[in-house]
Amino acid sequence: MPLASAIPRMFHRRLLLLGLLLALAFVPPACQMVRLTLWQGEQLRDEAERRLVSRQWMPTVRGRILDRRDRVLAADRPAYDISVDYPVITGQWARDQAARAARKAHAGQWRKLAPEQREALIEAAERPFRERLDAMWTAFASLSGLSRPEIERRKQEIIAEVEMLAGAIRRIRLEREDQLTRSRDAAVDIDASFDDRPIREQTVPHAILRAASDEIAFAFMAHADTAPEGDRLPGLHVIDGATRVYPFDLTEVTIDRSAFPTPVRAETPATLGVEGSCAQVIGTMRQRIFEEDIKRRPMTRLTPDGGTVLDRGFYQAGDAVGRLGIEASAEDDLRGLRGVRTVFLDSGIEDVVAPSLGRDAKLTLDAMLQARVQAVLAPELGLTRVQAWHNNAALPLGTPLAGAAAVLDVDTGDILALVSSPTYSARALAENPASVFEDKERLPFLNRAIARPYPPGSIIKPLVLCAAVSSGRYDLPRPIACTGHFLPDKPEMLRCWIYKQSGNTLTHSGTLGHDLAATEAIMVSCNIFFFTLGRDTGPQVLSDWLTRFGVGRDADRWRLGIGDEYAGSLGPERAARQPTLSETVQMAIGQGPVAWTPLHAADAYATIARGGVRVIPRLRFDEPQRTTQLSVDPAAIAAALEGLRLSVNDERGTTHHIKVIDAKGNEIREPTFTHPDLTIWGKSGTADSGKRVGEVEDDSPDTRPAAARSLDHSWVVVLVGHDRPQYAIAVVIEQGGSGGRVAGPVVNQIVHALRDEGYL
Repeated sequence: MPLASAIPRMFHRRLLLLGLLLALAFVPPACQMVRLTLWQGEQLRDEAERRLVSRQWMPTVRGRILDRRDRVLAADRPAYDISVDYPVITGQWARDQAARAARKAHAGQWRKLAPEQREALIEAAERPFRERLDAMWTAFASLSGLSRPEIERRKQEIIAEVEMLAGAIRRIRLEREDQLTRSRDAAVDIDASFDDRPIREQTVPHAILRAASDEIAFAFMAHADTAPEGDRLPGLHVIDGATRVYPFDLTEVTIDRSAFPTPVRAETPATLGVEGSCAQVIGTMRQRIFEEDIKRRPMTRLTPDGGTVLDRGFYQAGDAVGRLGIEASAEDDLRGLRGVRTVFLDSGIEDVVAPSLGRDAKLTLDAMLQARVQAVLAPELGLTRVQAWHNNAALPLGTPLAGAAAVLDVDTGDILALVSSPTYSARALAENPASVFEDKERLPFLNRAIARPYPPGSIIKPLVLCAAVSSGRYDLPRPIACTGHFLPDKPEMLRCWIYKQSGNTLTHSGTLGHDLAATEAIMVSCNIFFFTLGRDTGPQVLSDWLTRFGVGRDADRWRLGIGDEYAGSLGPERAARQPTLSETVQMAIGQGPVAWTPLHAADAYATIARGGVRVIPRLRFDEPQRTTQLSVDPAAIAAALEGLRLSVNDERGTTHHIKVIDAKGNEIREPTFTHPDLTIWGKSGTADSGKRVGEVEDDSPDTRPAAARSLDHSWVVVLVGHDRPQYAIAVVIEQGGSGGRVAGPVVNQIVHALRDEGYL
């Protein structure tokens, strides 16, 4: 129907047309309203709330790290930070001040000027402000004692970190918009201005000098933001801060040397300043924030329903973050949550959430025992320098030896000491990180107690006995003959150590006058006996049992959280296969494709001491105990413990005594252990490192056989207590030579350390 017929009057037709035009005019605003409300509503709401809400963050205090006796190992200490506004650090302050001055001087014509004219006026006004900045940094250098190049280096580090943070936050904002887009299945028109707005770190002061002394801080206060205008330095603030301190980073320890071997014995105690005894366990802090920190804990994050959650533990530039050890692994516990004071500008209402202090992390470690063990391993005392009684033909006398020790409480699995030597200190790492991480010869950053693989040598033999008996592959009453060499037609291969050292003349069956029982085989450390057990037990069974004892990638492992932790190896690292039968024979004496750490050794011996119950070692008291019953044959446990007791207490045992030269030049025997009122079960081991003296000094005048001059690792593992095993101690000395001669006296002094600290 024609419009004229439907609406006969011109007035009504014009009115309708006007209405349609008005309706069309409202369509764009309506679409914009829908877009802003539905698609960009949350983004704009956040921006509006940001303008209507003022937040002031209040600092928290990082939790402490404590030892088992509540000694403080790490804590925050109040200090002053000398900070400068970020625009002053970047130099933008001079530009901003010049722009204000130029605008004020030409207020009447500023709007009429072309952009290039304004720029010329700003540049002309900028010089005096840049001169003021230069004078400010000269004054800063004078007050702080820092050089201008050092100040410039610190400024550039701050700028780099803040710009990294700005980029990370910009990416997080974009990711959030992407999440919103996907969740609504519609495109979101992202306003680039939101991404370009400055982050908090670009508007606040940053510390150029941390933990300043009171004297320096008070000198700066005369020129800070609270000082009179004429004395004030641009953007300078003296801020109450905190610095992380490590009370046991330098510990004075007194060691009684009256029970040392005769050549290094002394009636006067030795007092040592032990540096960094706990450093590899506690760790240190870093002052730089990385992008992964921001992504792990952003200030706000999206919830599944599309809302946001504020994380008061978010990271800001200048925050300290755990770098190594417990400081890093317990970061979320120690960190704490900032307080926040929120003021709603439209209503004046103020909401305050108090800071939540970081939680303390309590360790099973004993700090003083740790320091004593570190002192015992120090070359200064002489036990870990090559000595004549070591009979180490591979290294010159006096050569310092690296090593490691682990001490476990048998009943609980608590780690009482975990020591690596050499080590580093928090002070050394803060002052000169290169001295720690670039020392490729001494490797002070390497925690040898948990991270470096060592072949176990003969200390593995009690575990092999338990595996063979418990699997039914060996009957305890059956003696085994020591024939000197395992392969009848190859006398130069798979030999017993006594046969090899005697020039292929002696066997243990010959020296004892009979074939060996299991307890005697452990006592004298007969290789032939354990070659036989390895062959009869077989690769699969032996590997399975060693896995039960905690060795290898398939074992139930501890998680200490203090760095790389070697899992142990039971076969070729690059081949996912069981060891061959010939490899298994070698594994039965702790050679071939088997490797572990001192903590593995202490853990395994503690399991034997518990009758076959494994308690996974732990380092933190809040970690639950994990216990596994291995179902080891009780008779095997009894035989292993008896063999270990004989090894220490029978004069034929390999851990019973050492031979030294007295003041008159006579060779005398001295007991390895000097604790007549304690029971000690133990085993020594000498593990082939795979290196020979020829690899170190090919033109050595030494004419002894190369095999006698191999760079062997020295092991001793003991259980000690009053009538029953209470503590397990494992020590390895790298390239030390014979286990009993080298590691034995070290373990003896660790037993003394346990007594000195009240454990025995």
